[in-house]
Amino acid sequence: MSSASSRTVLAVIVNYKSAHLVRNLLASLSSERETQGPGTVVRAVVIDNASGEAASLRRTVIELGGQDWISVIDAPHNGGFSYGNNIGFRHGFSSDPVPDFFFLLNPDTEVRPGAIRALLDFFDQRADAGVVGSSLEGRDGQPWPYAFRYPSLLSELDSGLRFGLVSRLLKHHLIVRRMGTLP
Repeated sequence: MSSASSRTVLAVIVNYKSAHLVRNLLASLSSERETQGPGTVVRAVVIDNASGEAASLRRTVIELGGQDWISVIDAPHNGGFSYGNNIGFRHGFSSDPVPDFFFLLNPDTEVRPGAIRALLDFFDQRADAGVVGSSLEGRDGQPWPYAFRYPSLLSELDSGLRFGLVSRLLKHHLIVRRMGTLP
């Protein structure tokens, strides 16, 4: 990883029939990109997951003036979200410089002012952190209060039974859980 004074962040965006949302995301990312200090480079790669919108995405990149920091890649087929992100990772690892950080963004995301700086500052303060996620907010700016675990046998049991006593006993295995404010 590069020093805190010189680092590269690659935003990876997987698109499937949401080019109109990607436009707004790239505009917010462009604004955030301009606020970074001289040692932080922010780039983006948009993977069109075989939705037929690659040409539209390329026009958006030109309209936003992002040809030098935004790449658009056509996926050969829609392999899903992870597949698209893996294409973005391969792109990042084959570029120069190789990114120090990957910032995975959904097309309906808006990058708020200071978001990238906050994530990088967290990494600077927590050398033991390997993955960092930002908080989520609704359109009204209010924090989104829920997080989701991967389904498990116990969460599925609770979902099928929907019985108060069982739900209380399995509360640490439920898929939906309240978010906290602590790292």
